[in-house]
Amino acid sequence: MFGWLGSDEAPEAAPQVGAASGMGQVGLAGSVRVAGPGGWRAVRSVAPGDMLLTFDGGLQRVEATMSEPASPACGVCPNALWPIEVPPGALGNRDLMHLAADQPILIESDLAETLTGDPFAIVPARSLMGVRGIHRAPPSANEVVVTLSFAEEQIVFAAGGAALHCPVAADLLAATGAPARYPLLPLETALRVVSQLAPATLQARSAGLPGIRS
Repeated sequence: MFGWLGSDEAPEAAPQVGAASGMGQVGLAGSVRVAGPGGWRAVRSVAPGDMLLTFDGGLQRVEATMSEPASPACGVCPNALWPIEVPPGALGNRDLMHLAADQPILIESDLAETLTGDPFAIVPARSLMGVRGIHRAPPSANEVVVTLSFAEEQIVFAAGGAALHCPVAADLLAATGAPARYPLLPLETALRVVSQLAPATLQARSAGLPGIRS
């Protein structure tokens, strides 16, 4: 998995830190629910030491959280900073979901397999705009953007089934020189992959996770 064989562009490392306050380019809205041993809970309630269910690592301990305003403290939030709104079902999510524009997302794609040798790909949320109703929307009043981080990069389940990338905690990042565990497709390649997604193939297979209560 994630072999990235045969790609015509080198994959990038997924973003490892949140954007500056008010920018909200990486992370997920605080109201988005993530999967843990007790069921689904709003990400804004997650604290360091909590355990969350991950894509291929089982339950993993959250090392750090960062919460930032979704929009600048003063004035109107510019359209370029609006979060990405993901309608229910678009990415295997049962619930409406708001993500920062550069939040990495796991998708499955035949074209990704052709280009990289792996059907799973990590793409930025902004690359999915226009697919199955995914679009920018103004942030809600007082909304926050939350970034979760772990001892190693992880993919967590959110909003009932979508799979979202979480970075290495900042205080651990400097201690490792290892390559990215989940490389992010370059934007040009991501756009190519996304453009070929049929409605049925965009449904994440993680929906309806066993043992996780709604």
